[in-house]
Amino acid sequence: MLAALLAGHLVGPGPAAAQAFLRWDQAARALGMGGAAAGLADDPSAAFLNPAGIVWLPGTQIQVGGVLGAQDASFDAFGAADVDAETRFAASPAFYATHAIAAAWTGGLSLTEPWRAEVEWGDAADFVGRFRATDASLRGLVFNPVLAWRPLPEWSVAAGIAVVEASFHLERFEQNPRISALGGAGPIALAFGTMDLESTGIGWNAGAHWRPNDELSAGVQFRSRVTATLSGTADFTLVASEEVRQLRLPSGERVGVFLDRTYVAQTARSRFVFPAILVGGVAWSPIPTVVLDADVQWTGWDTVEEIAIAFEDTVLGDTTPLDYGDAWSVRVGAEAHPEGPYRFRVGFAREWSPAPFGAVTPLLPDADRSAVTFGGGARWRGFDVDVGYRLTVLEDREGVAFPLNATDADGVYESVEHTVAAAVTRRF
Repeated sequence: MLAALLAGHLVGPGPAAAQAFLRWDQAARALGMGGAAAGLADDPSAAFLNPAGIVWLPGTQIQVGGVLGAQDASFDAFGAADVDAETRFAASPAFYATHAIAAAWTGGLSLTEPWRAEVEWGDAADFVGRFRATDASLRGLVFNPVLAWRPLPEWSVAAGIAVVEASFHLERFEQNPRISALGGAGPIALAFGTMDLESTGIGWNAGAHWRPNDELSAGVQFRSRVTATLSGTADFTLVASEEVRQLRLPSGERVGVFLDRTYVAQTARSRFVFPAILVGGVAWSPIPTVVLDADVQWTGWDTVEEIAIAFEDTVLGDTTPLDYGDAWSVRVGAEAHPEGPYRFRVGFAREWSPAPFGAVTPLLPDADRSAVTFGGGARWRGFDVDVGYRLTVLEDREGVAFPLNATDADGVYESVEHTVAAAVTRRF
């Protein structure tokens, strides 16, 4: 079900490169350094990662890049066939620009997609979790203009508006407990549903940056929650057998008549709240050719309580409890830039999942995770070229798959994520 993504009451912003469906490190340099970037302000990606720091960037600077992610996932079911998720590549844009407007004032903007989750389970017709999700995609594209001001030589502050273009695609098999009870052998697939919902939400962000000298800097940023009221269409294809269609409901109506009336193209809606984020970090250059940095991030998942989907036909509506908890992420990174045009980076991240047992489903089988990263960069003919790679390993975790089950494990979810980022920066 839409159980881990669409919210009737999802409040709070989002993973650090990655709790649940948040992918925080949206720039190649930051990704290569474990995602730690709140204390850095050395290139235009600061417009997203540390907006108050952009006042230290002279002139006009533009960075164009992207992030490509892929996930290898599987579900080892208890008493049923194991299923692998299809390998799917998800590309996200990354654009940043800053411009020194006047003394002590700098404007910036970023276009990123930090909210992203993709999963497509193989053998969908036999998958034990097919009534929750067989194919799902959640995306949140964020357009974020910011304005930074430097009131004191060592301090700067910034504020901005975040516009989130949210979209959600879900495919699953539909079942009805009343009809399944007539068959007596568990859930019965009645129809195959496809839902496409989208919306625009608006929030804000603010930050502060401290740079007492060229060797030390620190930054903090808060991003507000963003509420999106999603709406769109739901289409259904009936798959119930003729034998099921001939059964009669307690009211005496044939099941087939009920299905023909209920599972038709119609509108669907939900309310989604991307939770709030607070992140702070420090960068230190112990020697001129080395930069060390570290970030700590809090995500306010505690207000994520349930998922509610409403359809034009109220018979189809469902609500799934989530009961997420606040979660933390820690990231560290290092960059070496010896004399010459090249830079080399490594990093590590540890991220704790906000999802309790009952919220670990085929839609979003989240778990605590660890990541190692590396990357590099070079200056070429006035351009900075950066690349980064992140390997994320999620801990194996028991979860649920059958509909309406939130207490007994149906199997074990396993997952490994690969992320590659690239960027080109030009300074004018």
